[in-house]
Amino acid sequence: MTQTQDHHDGLSIRERRTKDGWRVELIDPTKQDDTALSWCAVIDLNVRMGATSVRTGGIGGVGTHEQYRRLGYSTRVMDA
Repeated sequence: MTQTQDHHDGLSIRERRTKDGWRVELIDPTKQDDTALSWCAVIDLNVRMGATSVRTGGIGGVGTHEQYRRLGYSTRVMDA
């Protein structure tokens, strides 16, 4: 798991490995619980192109808790 300090608002991006890929989360490190305010699931994929297999990822879903919507948080996790 990696965590990096984000913009001036003190929120952080956290990346966690899952069994199917990755979960990118925007968290508030000042809160006692570590619940994600917004998140994006990235699914590991192997795509065949002719005889070649290319390892890539696909977006499995994006979400933001209702009280944090319309603040640009989904864009931040997608940009991470």
